[in-house]
Amino acid sequence: VVWVMDYAGKKSAVAFQEQVIPLWPGDGKVQWVFFNLFQLGGPPDMSSGNFSWQMRRTYRNFKRFSGPGHNFTALPWGLGAWSSTDHESTCDRITYLREATREMASGRWPRLRANIYFDSKNGKITDELRPTYQQYLNLPLYTVNDWLLPALRNCQAPADIAHAALSGPCREGPEIESGELCTPQCADGYEAAIPELRCVDGVLNPQRFWCTRSWTKVGNGMCDSGWLGGDKGPTKSVECKRLCSKNPDCRAFCFGDDNPPCYLYKECTGLKTATNRGADRSGYECFEQPADSLLGNELP
Repeated sequence: VVWVMDYAGKKSAVAFQEQVIPLWPGDGKVQWVFFNLFQLGGPPDMSSGNFSWQMRRTYRNFKRFSGPGHNFTALPWGLGAWSSTDHESTCDRITYLREATREMASGRWPRLRANIYFDSKNGKITDELRPTYQQYLNLPLYTVNDWLLPALRNCQAPADIAHAALSGPCREGPEIESGELCTPQCADGYEAAIPELRCVDGVLNPQRFWCTRSWTKVGNGMCDSGWLGGDKGPTKSVECKRLCSKNPDCRAFCFGDDNPPCYLYKECTGLKTATNRGADRSGYECFEQPADSLLGNELP
């Protein structure tokens, strides 16, 4: 077990005196010092939106306030989480990532030995940011030992998928690079039961997909019969459809933006726009599956 102290708050001189030092568990208790940096509160010409300024201030204060009982400089340091954030414009986010690339390549931060990008929630790397982020990942800091690693194997698109598209089962082609996705393709009138398969060193996960008859939109509202229950979990229509596909008794579902968002049905012989208690359900969309479709208990 390796113990890490990760500071997530502000790193000003006042914060060090009032928060960072008092929270230190004591010398000899942890093996690493981590701190977090996030682009918050402004564009690159403001300090809170400037990676260089944030790194310089935090790094300097960890050195400045290191001492007996809180000997930060006796340990290796790392970024426990850092990211640009979607509070800012795409242009400002790209600038922030470029600053990070320049700083990591500069050699000015020798104590920094670990680095974790927070690729989630409001820090997620978008398609617009990906080229800049790839330049960051290509730094020698991260690639110097890549030659020691065995080459990762690509995956072959799954074979013998009934009702797959004539152009092939994967939109990306017959061979998928390790780490990339296979996006299932089905023939007209059919759709994939799962949205994607990921290739990991020669193995697709999951290994196959099924093409089922396409769902047909019935209309707006709620089905008037065959109710199987509601579910608060799904946040997207496709997740509600997936729940229905996994239930062998389910042939229809309705999805909307109220609570619960997902309703499952045995059948959908008619529609109503309000519940028995008068709640408006006109914003829900209802879909049903043909009777000869693949049943849920046969899905992967």
